[in-house]
Amino acid sequence: MISTHHSTVTLEDLLHHLNPLPVVNSGSIHHQKNTILSFGFAGVLALDNDHPRLSLQLIRRDSLPSPGTVAQSTPDKQILLGLVTLAKPEAGAFGPERLHQGDLFLIQDPFQNKDTQSKVANVYLISLQPEWLLSLIGKEPFSSSDLYRLPETPLSPFLRSMLRGLAQHAPRLSTAELTAILQSITLQIAVSLAALMHPVPPRKPRDADALFHEARAYMEEHYSHPELTLEVLASGIRSSRSAVYRAFSEKSTTFGDELRRIRFSHALKLLERSSSRTLKVDAVAYECGYSDLSAFTKAFKRFYGKTPGACRDGTEPIPEED
Repeated sequence: MISTHHSTVTLEDLLHHLNPLPVVNSGSIHHQKNTILSFGFAGVLALDNDHPRLSLQLIRRDSLPSPGTVAQSTPDKQILLGLVTLAKPEAGAFGPERLHQGDLFLIQDPFQNKDTQSKVANVYLISLQPEWLLSLIGKEPFSSSDLYRLPETPLSPFLRSMLRGLAQHAPRLSTAELTAILQSITLQIAVSLAALMHPVPPRKPRDADALFHEARAYMEEHYSHPELTLEVLASGIRSSRSAVYRAFSEKSTTFGDELRRIRFSHALKLLERSSSRTLKVDAVAYECGYSDLSAFTKAFKRFYGKTPGACRDGTEPIPEED
């Protein structure tokens, strides 16, 4: 039992809803108290070349210590709730629909393959108890495909936000913090899945001004991702590449110009608040979506007229952008 400031949370309660799987060590599964259980998975979904189904390439397991004895066997069926953290527009679709940035979906028994090349999307997954899931939605969600994209409901943005937070920060959270978050997520999962029969109607087409501001907000949230492109942006805000291009053009700017403005604005704030002892330039480059330090330094100097190192070390201030 774990106490928080607001309530008492038990890991035992979560096990009735989540389906944490024992971590395999040295070829065996430890079935004893304090076994480490994997509740979440960061990975890449891919269309397996040799199997007519999605495969999962695991990047990270997020785990909790078990509050008691672990069941001796793994369930026959594994169902996971997933969030698309990064779509791969060039990778095609699975089944009748393409996965988009921010999509919530259910997937059953993904085949694990470390060598698959045809990547579809980066995802974060939470393992659910199949019986609990089916009791919520009252029907089998999988018919022609092992993947079911969830319709949008009023709670979807909140569930999406919490899963995205776990994808970014889970390894740095304590057991108490993870348990509290998972308790909140299971409640939102329950309400969201129970509301599947009442999806939100399709939203009205956005004008160029609204589309520009939505695109700009998305870029402010995802600027640190090195694979952020115009195609990824369009997928993330559920629009077309051409529509987003026109929205930027009507503001007399481009996607590339806005992305550089956002990235370098954040880079400058980081540099001006630190010193060479506390923050390396390559760390700033990484935080702002650059995997190559040389490319970051050259682009930064073209943008501001001085190097990142000069800004960090406190030479003449840089005039603010209009």
